[in-house]
Amino acid sequence: MNNSRVKNIYKNINQKDLPFKLSENNFHIFGNNMSNFIINLLKQQNSSANLKWCFSNIKKTKVFLTIFHANEANQIIYKEEIAKKLREYSYKTISKIIDDGVSLGIYINLKPNNDIIQDGKVKSIRPSEELLSDFYNWSIGAINSVVSIIKKHQKH
Repeated sequence: MNNSRVKNIYKNINQKDLPFKLSENNFHIFGNNMSNFIINLLKQQNSSANLKWCFSNIKKTKVFLTIFHANEANQIIYKEEIAKKLREYSYKTISKIIDDGVSLGIYINLKPNNDIIQDGKVKSIRPSEELLSDFYNWSIGAINSVVSIIKKHQKH
């Protein structure tokens, strides 16, 4: 790489939040490590058919994360509410993704366990237990990979 290009790239790297210091001589190694991390992170999604489906496109990913966040906050979430939160997609699109996820066992419909919603037709959409386990295990693997990268660069 040409020297002025290296200097220009290096001076534009914001390192204030890094737990280690990069130099002009090693920042490209960090870039390679992060690239490999992202490649591995994406590959690991394929180890779970559920995660592979949830992350197969941005629409499904946003629906999954909306459902996941509601589940973790113990909030009722249903198709109409998801469509309100994800206004860039039509209700029909959201509904199709959820119906497909339910038919695959990725999502489950649970009766809300409170008195707020009286309509018996409304079901709270939840990630399946398997999907939640897969997501947590995938997340733990991602954290371990990041910790490994940090340890490598702290030694330099």
